[in-house]
Order: sequence, then C-alpha cells, then structure tokens
Amino acid sequence: MVKIVVILFALLCSHCIWAADGDDQETVDRIPANNDHLPPNVDPSSRISFESPKMSDEEQFSAHLPDSFKCDACTAIAFQMDKQLTHAEKSDKPMKESEYLDVFDKVCGHETYKSYGLKSLNGVNRISGEGLEANEHPGMMYGGGKWPTRLSSKCFELIGEHGEDEIYDAFRSTDDFHTFLCKELTTDCKKMKKKNKKKKKGKKSEL
Repeated sequence: MVKIVVILFALLCSHCIWAADGDDQETVDRIPANNDHLPPNVDPSSRISFESPKMSDEEQFSAHLPDSFKCDACTAIAFQMDKQLTHAEKSDKPMKESEYLDVFDKVCGHETYKSYGLKSLNGVNRISGEGLEANEHPGMMYGGGKWPTRLSSKCFELIGEHGEDEIYDAFRSTDDFHTFLCKELTTDCKKMKKKNKKKKKGKKSEL
C-alpha cells in the first residue's frame, strides 16, 4: 500500500521526489522537460549525477542560522515580503498598520519556508527555495528540519531589530526592495572589500 502511494505521488509531482530522512526530507529536482530552463552549462543529452549536500556540524545541528547563509536567507525573506505585501495591497493607497502587521506575521511564519532547504551548488552549500538562485538549478536538496525554523527566526529577528513601519515604508518607496533589505538596512549580502596588505621589500645591502 505504501509503495502504491509513493508511486502515485511521484507521478503527480513532475519536478521532485520526496523521501523521509529523519527530521529532514531529501528531494531530487528533476531536469525540466523544457530545455530553455536548463542551466547554460548543462548538456540536455548527458546524464547528470546529483551530489548530496555535505553538511558541517553547525549546518546540521545548530538552532541558529550559520553566517555563510545570511545572504540566501535575507534574499528569501525579501522575496517573500515583496511577494506577499504586493499581493495584499488592493490599491495604490498604503495599507493600514494592522493590515501590514498581519502580512509580516504571515511572511515570518514557519509555514512560509516549509519548502526551503539545503542544496549543493557547484560544491557550495546554498539555501534553495522560491526566489533563490539555487532553486533554478537541478540537484538534491535537504528540506524541512531546521531550515524553515531558521528562516522564520531570521525574519522575526530582522523585523524586531528594524521594525515593520520602516520596512513597509521602504517597500512602498524603493524600486529594489532586495537591495534595501539585504545591502542597505542590513549587510547580509554586501560584499566586504578585502584589504590587500602589501609586503614592503627590504633594501638589498650593497656588497
């Protein structure tokens, strides 16, 4: 009976296969039938081997979001905020405070990020899900587990630190909400310039 259910589910889901794996779920993104959606370096006629993400202890067990995923997390949150605020606004007039507070609560809820997980992209672990680069590439993904909770916590942390009013005002006034949220309000996606230390060459002593 279980096998029949799994087969039926696999037939209904044309893009992924789900398999329980402890607290996490392992998915395999299939190659899309339309070759226009394939990454440029993928040959449609070739076989592709999917690499399972190799997680560190921090990535696997920590309750907090590791620093290396802050940009992906902020990008996912910015995407969901922009999407749900846009959907909630019925006209050009700004929403009432109670209305956009409800939207932010929904955006930061665990349910919003239940389909997000970890995927290996070119050998680097990345968060994968709606609005993220890794989501556009086929590969194995570990979903569920701590990832939705981490993203939800990051969202509430961001709102608690900066406030719904400031974020909503920026949403209405800026043309690039992601840049505002992840590079201006926070530095989660801002690349830090590396200072190159030039070694001073000592003078050669004359013989």
